[in-house]
Amino acid sequence: MKIFERRGEYDLIVIDHLGLSIFYPFAHGTPFAIFSTSALLPCQSASLGNVPNPAFVSSALMEFKQPYGTFDRLKNIVLTFAQCYVYWAIPSQTEKLMSERFPSLPSLKEIERNASLHLLTTSLALDGPLALLPNQVPIAGLVLMPPQPLPKTIQVLEDIC
Repeated sequence: MKIFERRGEYDLIVIDHLGLSIFYPFAHGTPFAIFSTSALLPCQSASLGNVPNPAFVSSALMEFKQPYGTFDRLKNIVLTFAQCYVYWAIPSQTEKLMSERFPSLPSLKEIERNASLHLLTTSLALDGPLALLPNQVPIAGLVLMPPQPLPKTIQVLEDIC
Protein backbone atom coordinates (compact mmCIF):
# COMPACT_ATOMS: atom_id res chain seq x y z
CA MET A 1 0.00 0.00 0.00
CA LYS A 2 2.97 2.35 0.44
CA ILE A 3 3.59 2.40 -3.31
CA PHE A 4 -0.09 3.07 -3.99
CA GLU A 5 -0.09 6.00 -1.57
CA ARG A 6 3.10 7.44 -3.15
CA ARG A 7 1.92 7.13 -6.78
CA GLY A 8 1.56 10.91 -7.18
CA GLU A 9 5.30 11.39 -6.60
CA TYR A 10 6.29 9.86 -9.95
CA ASP A 11 6.66 11.88 -13.16
CA LEU A 12 5.78 8.93 -15.37
CA ILE A 13 4.88 5.30 -14.81
CA VAL A 14 5.56 2.80 -17.62
CA ILE A 15 3.51 -0.40 -17.63
CA ASP A 16 3.89 -3.41 -19.90
CA HIS A 17 0.57 -4.02 -21.59
CA LEU A 18 0.32 -7.80 -21.64
CA GLY A 19 -0.96 -9.25 -18.41
CA LEU A 20 0.06 -6.36 -16.19
CA SER A 21 -3.27 -4.57 -15.92
CA ILE A 22 -3.04 -5.30 -12.22
CA PHE A 23 -0.67 -2.30 -12.00
CA TYR A 24 -3.19 0.14 -13.51
CA PRO A 25 -4.49 1.32 -10.10
CA PHE A 26 -0.97 2.52 -9.31
CA ALA A 27 -1.05 4.64 -12.47
CA HIS A 28 -4.46 6.21 -11.78
CA GLY A 29 -4.09 9.97 -11.40
CA THR A 30 -0.48 9.90 -12.65
CA PRO A 31 0.84 10.32 -16.21
CA PHE A 32 1.60 6.84 -17.48
CA ALA A 33 2.69 5.11 -20.64
CA ILE A 34 1.83 1.65 -21.88
CA PHE A 35 4.68 -0.31 -23.44
CA SER A 36 3.68 -3.15 -25.77
CA THR A 37 6.41 -5.74 -26.07
CA SER A 38 4.52 -7.86 -28.59
CA ALA A 39 2.97 -7.12 -31.95
CA LEU A 40 0.04 -4.71 -31.79
CA LEU A 41 -2.98 -6.79 -30.91
CA PRO A 42 -6.23 -5.58 -32.51
CA CYS A 43 -8.12 -5.75 -29.21
CA GLN A 44 -5.29 -3.96 -27.42
CA SER A 45 -5.48 -1.13 -29.91
CA ALA A 46 -9.29 -1.10 -29.71
CA SER A 47 -9.19 -0.71 -25.94
CA LEU A 48 -7.22 2.50 -26.45
CA GLY A 49 -9.75 3.82 -28.97
CA ASN A 50 -8.23 2.69 -32.28
CA VAL A 51 -10.31 -0.15 -33.72
CA PRO A 52 -8.46 -1.81 -36.62
CA ASN A 53 -10.56 -3.33 -39.39
CA PRO A 54 -10.09 -7.13 -39.34
CA ALA A 55 -10.82 -7.22 -43.07
CA PHE A 56 -7.31 -5.94 -43.79
CA VAL A 57 -5.33 -5.83 -40.50
CA SER A 58 -4.01 -9.29 -39.63
CA SER A 59 -4.54 -10.83 -36.25
CA ALA A 60 -1.31 -11.33 -34.32
CA LEU A 61 -2.07 -15.06 -34.28
CA MET A 62 -1.70 -15.60 -38.03
CA GLU A 63 -0.30 -13.66 -40.95
CA PHE A 64 -2.04 -13.70 -44.31
CA LYS A 65 -0.61 -12.77 -47.70
CA GLN A 66 -1.82 -9.52 -49.18
CA PRO A 67 -4.24 -9.10 -50.83
CA TYR A 68 -6.57 -11.17 -48.64
CA GLY A 69 -8.86 -13.69 -50.21
CA THR A 70 -12.41 -14.12 -48.95
CA PHE A 71 -11.53 -17.19 -46.87
CA ASP A 72 -8.46 -15.43 -45.41
CA ARG A 73 -10.61 -12.48 -44.36
CA LEU A 74 -13.14 -14.79 -42.73
CA LYS A 75 -10.40 -16.68 -40.83
CA ASN A 76 -8.85 -13.38 -39.73
CA ILE A 77 -12.19 -12.05 -38.45
CA VAL A 78 -12.84 -15.25 -36.46
CA LEU A 79 -9.30 -15.21 -35.01
CA THR A 80 -9.57 -11.53 -34.11
CA PHE A 81 -12.89 -12.00 -32.30
CA ALA A 82 -11.59 -15.09 -30.47
CA GLN A 83 -8.45 -13.25 -29.42
CA CYS A 84 -10.46 -10.24 -28.23
CA TYR A 85 -12.82 -12.46 -26.25
CA VAL A 86 -9.86 -13.91 -24.34
CA TYR A 87 -8.31 -10.45 -24.01
CA TRP A 88 -11.44 -8.97 -22.44
CA ALA A 89 -12.69 -12.05 -20.52
CA ILE A 90 -9.53 -12.71 -18.50
CA PRO A 91 -9.16 -9.17 -17.12
CA SER A 92 -12.73 -9.38 -15.81
CA GLN A 93 -11.37 -11.66 -13.07
CA THR A 94 -8.66 -9.11 -12.32
CA GLU A 95 -11.32 -6.40 -12.35
CA LYS A 96 -13.26 -8.20 -9.60
CA LEU A 97 -10.18 -8.46 -7.40
CA MET A 98 -9.18 -4.84 -7.98
CA SER A 99 -12.67 -3.49 -7.25
CA GLU A 100 -12.62 -5.34 -3.91
CA ARG A 101 -9.18 -3.97 -3.01
CA PHE A 102 -9.64 -0.43 -4.43
CA PRO A 103 -13.42 0.26 -4.46
CA SER A 104 -13.04 3.99 -5.19
CA LEU A 105 -11.10 3.56 -8.45
CA PRO A 106 -12.67 3.45 -11.93
CA SER A 107 -12.53 0.26 -13.99
CA LEU A 108 -9.20 -0.97 -15.30
CA LYS A 109 -10.32 -0.35 -18.89
CA GLU A 110 -11.16 3.26 -18.02
CA ILE A 111 -7.71 3.74 -16.46
CA GLU A 112 -6.13 2.11 -19.54
CA ARG A 113 -7.96 4.51 -21.88
CA ASN A 114 -6.34 7.44 -20.05
CA ALA A 115 -2.79 6.39 -20.95
CA SER A 116 -0.73 9.38 -22.06
CA LEU A 117 1.46 7.37 -24.42
CA HIS A 118 1.41 3.93 -26.01
CA LEU A 119 4.83 2.70 -27.13
CA LEU A 120 4.54 -0.03 -29.77
CA THR A 121 7.16 -2.50 -30.92
CA THR A 122 5.81 -2.48 -34.45
CA SER A 123 7.73 -1.60 -37.56
CA LEU A 124 6.38 -0.26 -40.83
CA ALA A 125 8.87 -2.46 -42.70
CA LEU A 126 7.85 -5.68 -40.92
CA ASP A 127 4.20 -5.15 -39.98
CA GLY A 128 3.02 -3.01 -42.87
CA PRO A 129 1.19 0.28 -42.59
CA LEU A 130 -1.18 0.68 -39.65
CA ALA A 131 -3.50 3.52 -38.82
CA LEU A 132 -2.37 4.73 -35.39
CA LEU A 133 -3.58 7.34 -32.95
CA PRO A 134 -1.27 10.29 -32.15
CA ASN A 135 -0.37 8.75 -28.78
CA GLN A 136 0.51 5.37 -30.34
CA VAL A 137 4.20 5.60 -31.23
CA PRO A 138 6.00 2.76 -33.07
CA ILE A 139 9.50 2.39 -31.65
CA ALA A 140 10.72 -0.89 -33.18
CA GLY A 141 14.09 -0.41 -34.81
CA LEU A 142 14.56 2.94 -33.13
CA VAL A 143 18.26 3.45 -32.48
CA LEU A 144 19.47 6.04 -30.02
CA MET A 145 22.86 7.52 -30.81
CA PRO A 146 25.16 9.21 -28.32
CA PRO A 147 24.64 12.99 -28.32
CA GLN A 148 26.89 15.04 -30.59
CA PRO A 149 28.41 18.30 -29.35
CA LEU A 150 26.52 21.46 -30.27
CA PRO A 151 27.82 23.53 -33.20
CA LYS A 152 30.08 26.37 -31.98
CA THR A 153 27.62 29.13 -32.93
CA ILE A 154 24.86 27.56 -30.87
CA GLN A 155 27.26 26.76 -28.01
CA VAL A 156 28.30 30.43 -27.86
CA LEU A 157 24.63 31.48 -27.64
CA GLU A 158 24.01 28.94 -24.91
CA ASP A 159 27.04 30.17 -22.94
CA ILE A 160 25.84 33.78 -23.20
CA CYS A 161 22.33 32.96 -22.01
